[in-house]
Amino acid sequence: MERKTMRKVLLLATTCLFLIGMLSTADAQWWTSSSSTSSTSSTSSTSSSSGLGSYSVVKSTIGDPNAVSVSSMTKLSSVSSTGWTKVSLPSPCVDGSGASTFIMARRGSTNNLVIHLEYGGACADYSTCQSILSGGSVITLNPSYSSLSLSNTAGIWNNSSTSNPFRNWTKVFIPFGTGDIHMGNRAVKYTGGLRSKTVYHAGYLNAIVAMRWAKAQGTWDKVVLTGSSAGGYGTILHAYKANQVFGQPIYTINDSGPGLTAAAGSTMADQTEIGARWGSWDNFPAGAITDKSKEMLYFVEYTLKNCTSCYYGLFETLQDSTIANYEGRSASSHQSELVRVTSDIDSRWDSRFCYYLPSGAGHTILTSSSFYSTRLSSTYLYNWVKNVINGSCSDLSAN
Repeated sequence: MERKTMRKVLLLATTCLFLIGMLSTADAQWWTSSSSTSSTSSTSSTSSSSGLGSYSVVKSTIGDPNAVSVSSMTKLSSVSSTGWTKVSLPSPCVDGSGASTFIMARRGSTNNLVIHLEYGGACADYSTCQSILSGGSVITLNPSYSSLSLSNTAGIWNNSSTSNPFRNWTKVFIPFGTGDIHMGNRAVKYTGGLRSKTVYHAGYLNAIVAMRWAKAQGTWDKVVLTGSSAGGYGTILHAYKANQVFGQPIYTINDSGPGLTAAAGSTMADQTEIGARWGSWDNFPAGAITDKSKEMLYFVEYTLKNCTSCYYGLFETLQDSTIANYEGRSASSHQSELVRVTSDIDSRWDSRFCYYLPSGAGHTILTSSSFYSTRLSSTYLYNWVKNVINGSCSDLSAN
């Protein structure tokens, strides 16, 4: 498809997920593993046959997340118990613009921890790495604490609701401003005509450092990982990584990040190239996937196999218009593929993989008031989440 046609599709996007679906192309080599930690700069420019603009690698690895000291970070004892506290991440952690970045935390009264990966879109060239308001595909590459702290008060953040499964838990919020669904660790210079822009795809680096900080604050009775949209996709990798960091079972709730393949003939670019630009491949374990044509969601099986007490729950509306758009599918086609893949995984991991698939075209729910009003059959979503994080995994679907 011509680049002009692809740009038209991008400009019509009204939500913040572009390229998330790119991460699911069937014929890609997403699960290729590498142990490289080189930070060698490159000036070679590469263009894309899929329609993405040219780029060059500025820094192949921004930093080793396991070598970053978290000792200088704000201690949990100094974090507010009534609202969000900004906790600055140490260098080399950065947002997508290359500026210093942060996480948000709220200290709970129980010895339980929930970590959330934010939504926010994705990008892989000069045009898509502009904000949505400027015709690009990301909400921002420079998250604002003042904005995020004021806007994240509903859903699982609502401590006044007695129905909240995470009421009085310690909460850690990992902002998304790196354009890489929390999976990247590479600085790239994107070129568009006579203009250029360097983007720091540091989502993986930031997330691992944030989890290591949370681990250093003490011993947790229970650790839950959640993520919405781009963050939901991020949980597919980070459920495994969280188990490595904390050394204990991880209970995961993926909100609207189903990890399905893009439809044949869609405008989605080759995820092999997307992974190269983000440096994501280096962050997956060797041998995790033997059939590289399978949907990204299948990586969950690797996690469940290697963590025998981990649980993974997926919420996704059957006709999710945002996800269907980026898959290049109709709502009915998205529904069919969603049901096929989740049922297939569930057939082998029924006791520890489960799904909640209501009818509808909505997108994301964990951080909205609808989290408490959504009901499928006789089960409210908040009760289903409560069951999953307590080791009782059940499947619910309106299909």
